[in-house]
Amino acid sequence: MSKRLKHCLIPIIIVFTRCSFPATLGEEIVQSEILDIVYIDTIGIKLSTVLFDSIATSNLQRHLIGHHTDEYVGSVTSSPYVQFTLDSINFPGEDAVYQYAELELIHDGYHHYDTTTLFGVNAYQLSEELELNDDGYLSNISEFAYESNELLGSTNVQARPLGNREIIVPIEDNYAKTIFNAAIEESENDFRSDFQERFPGIVIRADTSINGAFYGFSLASKLIIHYRESGEDEELVFPLNGLRYNQILNDRRGSNLSTLTTLKEDIPSTTTANQTYMHNGIGIAMKVEIPFLRDIRSVLQSNFITEANLILRPVKSTYSEENPLPEALIFNEVDKLNRIERGVNSSGGLIIDDEFGEDTEYRIQITDFIQEKIDEVTLDEHSILIQGSSQTRGISVEQLIVGDRFNEYEAELELFVLDYIIEN
Repeated sequence: MSKRLKHCLIPIIIVFTRCSFPATLGEEIVQSEILDIVYIDTIGIKLSTVLFDSIATSNLQRHLIGHHTDEYVGSVTSSPYVQFTLDSINFPGEDAVYQYAELELIHDGYHHYDTTTLFGVNAYQLSEELELNDDGYLSNISEFAYESNELLGSTNVQARPLGNREIIVPIEDNYAKTIFNAAIEESENDFRSDFQERFPGIVIRADTSINGAFYGFSLASKLIIHYRESGEDEELVFPLNGLRYNQILNDRRGSNLSTLTTLKEDIPSTTTANQTYMHNGIGIAMKVEIPFLRDIRSVLQSNFITEANLILRPVKSTYSEENPLPEALIFNEVDKLNRIERGVNSSGGLIIDDEFGEDTEYRIQITDFIQEKIDEVTLDEHSILIQGSSQTRGISVEQLIVGDRFNEYEAELELFVLDYIIEN
């Protein structure tokens, strides 16, 4: 007796935003020589938002400055704290005469939110030296004291970042003259030896009275002290590329995430306007729990599943050309305490519906993850944590908002299952 095996792909959609799932699964399995179809009912999983303690933002390749408040995540403000470096300094001679000083912020092309609004910048002197914490980094919530009552410089500009490649902030003369006079009067070794102690650096803060945009500035930005020597205009230049970090603070009061207050606590999408959230700058991630795997295992073997796609549909009103979606996401498996266990093998990405925006989605293949979980003996209830790309984390404010089953823009898990037909 010979047997011939043929197969085809049958798409079976499992909607995973339900908070509970049915008691039975796959009741209509045909137990015969011809297995025509495996039916799986819609099964729910949980979507939630998770807040982490902090994210590392030290010594990244962008100074991120801005302030914006919206209904989704509340107020977000980014302020770079930075030390000056002395690597390329040319010391003035004794006959040099101080003229003026300015902070030159060189735009690196990054911007987010409405750039037609005014962009206000305030600079303050740090009153303590920056130093890395015991783990060797500084985070978005690190705090250092600064002279908040003594403004070093301020400006308001109509930024329009594609037109203006730099922003000039005039610097208060007394501060700049103190540095300039020390460079003239002291030996080079003495000037360098305690420079960071006397001049710890600056913090650059956006004007929070303006609900504006965020801008990225390169490490080529610098403090410039202009002077004349021997009849020539000269510059004493201090690059803003020493020890640095972006402080990115978030006040969620009055927003959809006002209840997100405890570190590493899961906030169900049902309590946050039937949406779940991810934000690249403030340590907020979205979590996908998959409790239905036990039910799938009871009726399927892992090798029956040929493809599993996680479909994330951004809520249409939460993104725009000025507030673009993140281009890349990171998927990690986490335990019940939201501790990262390992990366999730995935492929795919953002698909944009340019015409209507209705079908914009992230289509992420996670076949290996689903198959491995079905094969596990204990089937621990681990989940998938979704964060922004590590390359943009801490230097951008991109966010993603996905709906649950009560939302028009519903997330789904899509399974393709083999249909075996066995003929004698």
